[in-house]
Amino acid sequence: MSVRIPVRLRHPHHRSRISCTVAAGTAMLLAAATGAAASPADAVYRHGVIYTADGQNRVAQSLAVRDGRIVFVGSDEAADALVDAHTRVVDLGGRAVLPGLVDGHMHPLDGGANLLKCSLDYAPLTVAQFQARIQACLDARAGQEPDQWLEVVNWFRYDMRPKGISVSRATLDALRTRRPILVEDSFGHSALANSRALALANYRANTPDPVGGRLEHDAAGELTGMLEDAAQEAMAALLPAATAADRLEAARPAATARRGGGGAARAPRRPPVWGGAAPPPGRCANRGSPPSSMRSPKPPTSRPSSPWNAPVD
Repeated sequence: MSVRIPVRLRHPHHRSRISCTVAAGTAMLLAAATGAAASPADAVYRHGVIYTADGQNRVAQSLAVRDGRIVFVGSDEAADALVDAHTRVVDLGGRAVLPGLVDGHMHPLDGGANLLKCSLDYAPLTVAQFQARIQACLDARAGQEPDQWLEVVNWFRYDMRPKGISVSRATLDALRTRRPILVEDSFGHSALANSRALALANYRANTPDPVGGRLEHDAAGELTGMLEDAAQEAMAALLPAATAADRLEAARPAATARRGGGGAARAPRRPPVWGGAAPPPGRCANRGSPPSSMRSPKPPTSRPSSPWNAPVD
């Protein structure tokens, strides 16, 4: 069975890289490609370092595409049989070809739960808008005063307006509530807590940073309420554990979103990490030196994993 996946073309000695989308048969298995049909291919990519990601991490020289699907992976010589006057032949010049990182997993219950929480929808917000959105959630749940946690999700911290503006626990303390509040950044590495939440977690100005985390302090040495990485764990431990009824409630909007229900039931898209705008034509959003394992025909020993973790999209 064939499935469509992206592949990357990387030059082993340059920072530039080309992205293209083709289709692969069961993760580009070399064995499936050696019996390619005799009819000519639409395109043949040759003289490359083609990492097949099969069980033996084998590397080939050429691949051929017909009707949007990879029909051959093998040697340059064998690929010649698939070339005719209409075949586009691309000389990879030693570039590496990798299977596309199409992440086939998701977190539907977590995503559905987020759809039920106070969401900032990854919106670019001023401090006043940030406060207003959270206050609206508090007002809508007035019956949960004074002790139930308010968990705010989908905060795109790095797109607060104007650029470079910061918020602190004082920003949350100014809201009309006595509830503990935790505002979680969309990338998962930081969160903002109000003073009530900090007190419940026993975080004080002299609390040492936990291993793998950081408690942010202001110039006077007081906690700002910003928690980095493992510093969030004490807060997470205080949040009520989901019950079976909670999980069932979360499953309903998750299923609606996955069916393309649209509207409020559909989770907002996470903004791309390059700042919200698409990269210019011909440019890649995430550029950098290719890994050392791609600078020679030796295949990498481990497989990369996708950083995508949006629960429902």
